[in-house]
Amino acid sequence: MLKRSIYMMTVFFLAMLLWQCGRGPESMSSDMSRRLAMMPASDGLVYVNLDQIRASDFYQLFLDSLDGKMNHDRRMSEFIEVTGVDPRKDVQEIYAAVNPGKGSGEERFLAVVIGRYDPEKVIRYIEENDQHQKLAREDYNGLTLFSDAHGNGPSFAFVDNRQAVVGSREWVKSWLDQNKSGKGGNAANRDLATDVKYKNGAWMVLNAGEMVDEFMNEMGRSPEVRRFSALEAIEKVNLSFSFTDRILMDGSGRFTDAANAELFRDAVKGLLAAAKLTVSGDRDAVDVINKIDISTDKNQVRINTEMTRQDLEKMIRQRHKGMARHF
Repeated sequence: MLKRSIYMMTVFFLAMLLWQCGRGPESMSSDMSRRLAMMPASDGLVYVNLDQIRASDFYQLFLDSLDGKMNHDRRMSEFIEVTGVDPRKDVQEIYAAVNPGKGSGEERFLAVVIGRYDPEKVIRYIEENDQHQKLAREDYNGLTLFSDAHGNGPSFAFVDNRQAVVGSREWVKSWLDQNKSGKGGNAANRDLATDVKYKNGAWMVLNAGEMVDEFMNEMGRSPEVRRFSALEAIEKVNLSFSFTDRILMDGSGRFTDAANAELFRDAVKGLLAAAKLTVSGDRDAVDVINKIDISTDKNQVRINTEMTRQDLEKMIRQRHKGMARHF
């Protein structure tokens, strides 16, 4: 399931990534470099700067899509009231690492969530609501490490009033060890993220490698899937976003050879042409699609664009129109 989710995300963003400036990648901050070095060696890394998103012109649109659900979630409202932690306001950054593995049960993940917490209140809330004793508790490095009592779910711990960590048990423990020692020796993660363009907004980088064949098999061999068969030759994917008065989006895929890169580029161009036909009666929607630029350079495919708040609102309206036609 984790593999399928990762590849669905990869296909979606490579196919639909939204003109960038001709600048090179943003420099990596010393804090980001340090934190990436503390993450476990993995096939994929994710970073989200929620503070940047909140300060952008787009945050209210995102919030509107969540508010209805969160405001009517009794447990979420209770959590906010008791702990004083509101994820919509208090979570600032997220670093995540993932390794889908080669078989069932081999998946590994880790997320470090940076924000504003009162660990004592949060832990007390968790313990008071664990009436069926679904959680096992363990003292580890002077912290309370929570795990699924049956060993099936993730483990998590509140490190201090700025950091919480959640993920596969062994990865959580490894991160806690490195955090305690103040050392992070995994330089490979920094290297993996070097080519990411917008390092200060949100990004994902993935070593696709041998996972692609399994994904393509899971998806089947329908004409729609065969159109993207060049994905079987992809080695590395990265995509990144910057949020200000516009959303700048940049994505790239490295293939084993130039021929497969060109095949994938042509498939995406065909998908975009079909999308324009679908919305041909809506000039605004066509204009948004026309902003998407895709090109190849040897064995690299690059897809990039920019989107204003007005563009995003146009897409939302178009989606609602499409949904309305089904009722």
